[in-house]
Amino acid sequence: MAVSLLGAVLPTEQKIPTVLLPTAKNFSLWHCSLHLTVGVTAKESTTLPSRQKTSYMLAYIMVRAVPASYRCGIWKIIVIITILVMTLLLLAQTPMVQTYVGNKVLQNISAYTDGEISFERIHFKPFSNIVLKNVVVIDPSPSQDPNDPDRECVDTLLIAKYLIADFSLETLKGDAGGIYIDEVTLKDARMNLVLEQSRISKSQSTNLTRMLRLEGRPKPKKTDKEVFKIHKVNVENMTFTMANYAKKKISYYGGINWNDLHVSDIYANADELHFKGGVMSGTLNKLSFKEKSGYLCTNIKGKARVGNGLTHITEFTLEDPWSVLTMPDGKLIYSGIKDFSDYIQKVKMDVQIGNSFIDFK
Repeated sequence: MAVSLLGAVLPTEQKIPTVLLPTAKNFSLWHCSLHLTVGVTAKESTTLPSRQKTSYMLAYIMVRAVPASYRCGIWKIIVIITILVMTLLLLAQTPMVQTYVGNKVLQNISAYTDGEISFERIHFKPFSNIVLKNVVVIDPSPSQDPNDPDRECVDTLLIAKYLIADFSLETLKGDAGGIYIDEVTLKDARMNLVLEQSRISKSQSTNLTRMLRLEGRPKPKKTDKEVFKIHKVNVENMTFTMANYAKKKISYYGGINWNDLHVSDIYANADELHFKGGVMSGTLNKLSFKEKSGYLCTNIKGKARVGNGLTHITEFTLEDPWSVLTMPDGKLIYSGIKDFSDYIQKVKMDVQIGNSFIDFK
């Protein structure tokens, strides 16, 4: 005859304590039919694993410690709590509940930015992944071009059809305290960056900097703290635009117009994207895109570290239908991101060019 301990079938020859769990038919009389038969002799107990003996004794003590008159009530409470927990877990899987909770979270995030963040739907699978559909980040007070008042304002910073993040409970928090994500995928997205005059100073800024309230903040102290690490990043069919609405324009001599940049069909794959101590690093396996001027990039790959006034690029390769450029090692040295607005004068370059073929036509 097989016996059961908390629902688990165990060998009968061990004669361990037996607990009969309640059923729909005998629930009301269960406290009367509950029985424990301790059949393990001192000699036999020495042959059982210590962990198994401990489990038997705990089960025995827990049941015998409760008076028989209260056991039915305790089991009812346990059943009710179990039902409530299971109901909450099931509700957490429904799109309506997940979307409601997601909107509440975004409302709290929006309170710390000057942007309006929304999405159509969210799907969250506990300890596995999260999917956001039709994400939109709106700029409620977009800038105008002072040199062309009739130029249309850009009121959308980001729009994405899908934003997917995969993670696991074991790896969600990295060893160094930051957030660790297994994989992030961005599909059918568009980002609109605007160069604009700062609203709190005479310098140049961007809509992203303004919306994140980064202007005017004191420079953060240098630290080795890890912020996040993403094992794999995928970008599929993204568009990026950059419009210059600042007073000072970038000289245009034909080709790519940096005052009105429009890059489309962006596909990218990267590994080990890491932000620690104010430095972003990662490996770009493939990047391809085309610009409205007609320029087509078939592939860019390489490794990079960016931060603290230094961009260090290694194993870099750029390929297009006309040229192949290889750069075993390259450094850009600058005091801050603003130096790139006067690249020739303020950004220092130390570049090693490998075996390359450049077509200037």
